[in-house]
Amino acid sequence: MEQSTPPESWLVGVTVAGDQLASLRVHAGYLAAGPASGRPHRVHVRFRLHDPSPSGFPGAGEALDLNVAEERVVAAVRPVAVLVAVVTAPGFRDLVLHTDDPTRVALEVGDDLTADLGYEPTVDVDEDPAWSTYRSLFADAVVADGDRRVVAQLGEPGPDPKPCLARYFVVFEGRDEAVAARQVLVDADFDATIVLPPDHDGVARVGARTLSGTPEPVAPPGGAVLVISDEVVLNQAEAARARDSVASFAASWGGSFQGWRAEPLD
Repeated sequence: MEQSTPPESWLVGVTVAGDQLASLRVHAGYLAAGPASGRPHRVHVRFRLHDPSPSGFPGAGEALDLNVAEERVVAAVRPVAVLVAVVTAPGFRDLVLHTDDPTRVALEVGDDLTADLGYEPTVDVDEDPAWSTYRSLFADAVVADGDRRVVAQLGEPGPDPKPCLARYFVVFEGRDEAVAARQVLVDADFDATIVLPPDHDGVARVGARTLSGTPEPVAPPGGAVLVISDEVVLNQAEAARARDSVASFAASWGGSFQGWRAEPLD
């Protein structure tokens, strides 16, 4: 089967992995062609950070070393493997590759490859012909890239950060669940509003103001949208934390988190 490498096209962003923040870089070009490219084995190459910042992420100097390590890995395994994603979380960086020759990849990525940089890479191989891990990371990266665009429009916090109004949307198939979830939030001093379907008379709806982010969802027949509002000072990491928190809350009440929007406050 002919193997090919699509043009460079990367999505970047910050997401939440478990209870930790992680930065993602995912090659978007393999979404359609990946499983058909004849590379059924997934390879994780992990570098343990040797000089992390207090947050657990690499500092500027180590980030450069990690970039050099990544370049060496990619060059060493070409053309039998392709780099499809890079994940950086507190304490480590993972390179995610796909290949049809995992034995050669494991041999090429030895300690000697990055010893002068202070890294002893570990290599794990799994069969993943459907590229399921890549697809999951790609979905996370799409969401994280959306966060990045919203934050960029509103401006990263500077010396004098300004708060924004963020709205998070949770869709419920049943109204009773939405009412119960809203009451929990109100009891905890959150601002939460229920929006019913458009054909319901007399409902005060969320205003159609110009906001950045996800379009406001429409409640399904018999259901409702729970709109959770909060004043926040946005950066991409906090956007990811808030999104993950709302998504977990939504799941616990049987709702579906449908994204968020934000606007600057005067």
